Amino acid sequence: MPPGGFSQQLEGEIPFLQRWARRWHRNKADADDLIQDTLAQALANAHLWQPGTDLRAWLFTIMRNQFLAAVHKSTRATAALESLTAADPGPVPDPREARLLLRDLGAALRRLSGNERSAILLVGVEEKSYAEAAQSMGISVGAVRSYLARGRGRLRAAVNGVEVRPPFGRRRTLEPL
Repeated sequence: MPPGGFSQQLEGEIPFLQRWARRWHRNKADADDLIQDTLAQALANAHLWQPGTDLRAWLFTIMRNQFLAAVHKSTRATAALESLTAADPGPVPDPREARLLLRDLGAALRRLSGNERSAILLVGVEEKSYAEAAQSMGISVGAVRSYLARGRGRLRAAVNGVEVRPPFGRRRTLEPL
């Protein structure tokens, strides 16, 4: 296959992917995200496609799997939210207290190192697996776990009022000998 041939063939299949994505997603942005995820997955796994086979069918399979994985993730999230709302909510927190807690949490999050913050956001907020987070950050799974544990610990300490680092980013300096 000539260089760039695979990419050109992918480009030729985008209208087909758009038609199918719009059938599955009413929102254009969601459909575009599905197409982008499909193309990214196809490019990352281009070595698995066998020239001479049906590229359209291969791309459709990737897109269908991406869509079904998102539906499954959404279903799990909905079930989790329903179970949380079904549980006894207890006393309603004061909105002012919640606002202050969120402010403090945001400030503590900004004080984390870039890798700790990325690990927290990818795994904790975006619900990525350790492997997906490691690939996204360009580091090993073990490093992601380490950054995540340290970041969670620092956030927990900051929220509980036991800040590990001095406030305002001041760092202790060593006296010259």
